[in-house]
Amino acid sequence: EMVVPDQSVAPADSATPEAAASTALNTDSGNTAVEDSTSPASASDTANVTFHVVDSSSMIVLGDVEKNSWVWGTSTDGADAQSWTQRLRGVVAGIAEPFEAGISSPENGWTAQVLGSSLFEAINGGKPGIALLDGRLLVRQTVSLNKPVSFRLYTGSTSLVIELPMDGSQVAIGIAQTTIIPEGAGASDFEMLPVVESATVAIFAPDANVSVTVDPEVEPVDVGKGYHLVWRADSGEPPVVSSTPPIPAWIFDAAKPKPDSTVELIAEIAAEFRKSPTVADAATEVMENLNPQVASYAVKLPALLRNVSDLTAALLQSDVTSVRTEAIRGLRTIAQQSVGGRMQIAESLQTRIPEAELENVMTLLNGLTPTAVEERATSEWLVEMLSNNRPAIRELAIFNLEQLTGERNNFFADDDVSRRESAVRRWHKLLERNDGRLLTPHN
Repeated sequence: EMVVPDQSVAPADSATPEAAASTALNTDSGNTAVEDSTSPASASDTANVTFHVVDSSSMIVLGDVEKNSWVWGTSTDGADAQSWTQRLRGVVAGIAEPFEAGISSPENGWTAQVLGSSLFEAINGGKPGIALLDGRLLVRQTVSLNKPVSFRLYTGSTSLVIELPMDGSQVAIGIAQTTIIPEGAGASDFEMLPVVESATVAIFAPDANVSVTVDPEVEPVDVGKGYHLVWRADSGEPPVVSSTPPIPAWIFDAAKPKPDSTVELIAEIAAEFRKSPTVADAATEVMENLNPQVASYAVKLPALLRNVSDLTAALLQSDVTSVRTEAIRGLRTIAQQSVGGRMQIAESLQTRIPEAELENVMTLLNGLTPTAVEERATSEWLVEMLSNNRPAIRELAIFNLEQLTGERNNFFADDDVSRRESAVRRWHKLLERNDGRLLTPHN
């Protein structure tokens, strides 16, 4: 079962979800008024619908898959009259944490709150809807109507139809990427988008019952209030409905007003990003910000866009622990999804570190399993990596150790030598108490 993790800072929007929905229905780009006279329809019987977007932080990026390039979705000069319906056609849209955006379809009667970090496509034509490639969104019926409103969610080559609660209650959707290591792939096979055909979809019903049609030939699946549906398209298995684990906190947190300090931080991050006219250069510049919170959130953008070069540079060059940690998370996701991604990381690292250290870095990026550190040799090797001369490798080592054991033993990669040596001794004492192993084998 999939649990979409909580985020350290709530998604950004100065308005409540209800206000965002109202704005989304009455503005096209935040500046242009539109008519709201269309009558909502089902997810499958409307063609060439209109999409309206609220991008209050001006942080949506649009990607051309064929050219592997990204541009800002909202112009920096305020001249933003182009319809979002046209702007979203044939491109992938993304928004990085801690930002969020709103997208709505007046003809279909729904509005969605897209939470960072997410990638999505607006699908138009005979069966309009949203393809969520990665991330999370909250969908609700725009207004109370006397008939159901459906939302079509695309995942890979298939789609689900969600009948939204008529009282305007939200439905939450999360996509978790599955580890995929196809054989015979190379660095050239790495793509800018995550593989969605084998992603796991979770649909949460936090406030009201929801009906989900996975297969039009089969009866809809009922998801009761407080339950969620989990489904993987390529598994060949029917969806599973469960009440465990409980509805994740991020769903409720997204509707809460944000503290003034969070709003100010989000505004500061957005302002720093938009100093760069190009998406390609934005993160690199903001990662050098003196505010470590701003700098670490800057890494969220190349992680979302799978920019290996920026992520490896952040890992190896930054003096900020949180920046390196975010770079590790982004690189690990890429490394675990495909051989092509792993090879592209290796190629990027080859120009930055000695060949003798490349294997250690790749092993740490891929991550060690609990079974692996039940072995004495692997456990000893991982603890020894804490004494490496490179801060990036020390960061990778403690990242793995903390994930495996839940402990840091007060080790920090940037501490002075004496503090680091004291912490390493504590790790060695842990090994001595545990027969040389980080984790005890289960018989």
